[in-house]
Amino acid sequence: SKPRCDQAWMVRHGGVLGADLRASFAPTASARLRLTAVGGRSRFDVPHGDVQEAAGQDQRQQVTQFAQTAAWQQLWGERVAGHMAGYHRRVDATLRDTPAATPLFAASTRRHDRLGVLGSLSLAVGGHELKVGAEAARLSLREAFLFGITDDDAAEAAGLSDAAMAFTRDAPFDFSGEVARPQWSAYVQDRMHPWTNLTVDLGLRVDRTRLLVPASAWSPRVAL
Repeated sequence: SKPRCDQAWMVRHGGVLGADLRASFAPTASARLRLTAVGGRSRFDVPHGDVQEAAGQDQRQQVTQFAQTAAWQQLWGERVAGHMAGYHRRVDATLRDTPAATPLFAASTRRHDRLGVLGSLSLAVGGHELKVGAEAARLSLREAFLFGITDDDAAEAAGLSDAAMAFTRDAPFDFSGEVARPQWSAYVQDRMHPWTNLTVDLGLRVDRTRLLVPASAWSPRVAL
C-alpha cells in the first residue's frame, strides 16, 4: 500500500545574494592594514501545508546581514607581534504577514547588532610562544512579534492551545522589546617546544556577558 501524506509542504522559490570586498595595505615593511566589508541577503517563501496553499497563504521571510572590519598588524623585530581590530556586524530578519494566512497570521522583525574591538600581543622567547589577548563588544538585540487566529475551527483542529486562540487579527498577541549590554573576554596561552617532536599548548580564557542574564565562563586549554 502507498504511504499516506496528510500535508503537502510547498515552497515556491528562494534566493541568496552575497558580496565580499577586501583590501590590504602595507604602509611599512613591518605593518599591515586590512579592510573587509561583507554583505548578503536571502529571500524565500515560508513553507506551508496544502490547507494554507488552498487558502492562498504566501508568507515571505527576508534576512539581510553585513559586516565591516578594520585590522592592524604590527611587527617589532622577529619576536614580538601585535594585532588590533575593530568590527561591526548586523543581521536583520523580517517575516511578512499575508492576508490569507490560516489558521493564524504571524509577523516579526529582528535585529542583532554587535560592535567591538579586540587585540592581542605575541612574544617568542626561548622555547615559548606566549600570547595574550582581549575583546570587548556591545550587543544589541531588538525584536517585535505578533500573531492572531484567523480561523477558530482550523486552529482547534491544528491543536493550538486555548491561550493562543484568545488572540485574533483585531486583538493580536503583540511583543516588542530591545536590550543592549556589554560582553568581554580575555585569554593567555603558551605554546612550548620542550623536545623536537613535542609541542605543548597551555591556555586559559575567561568570558563575561550580561545579555540577557549575567554569566561568566572559564575555559582552560591543554593540548599535546
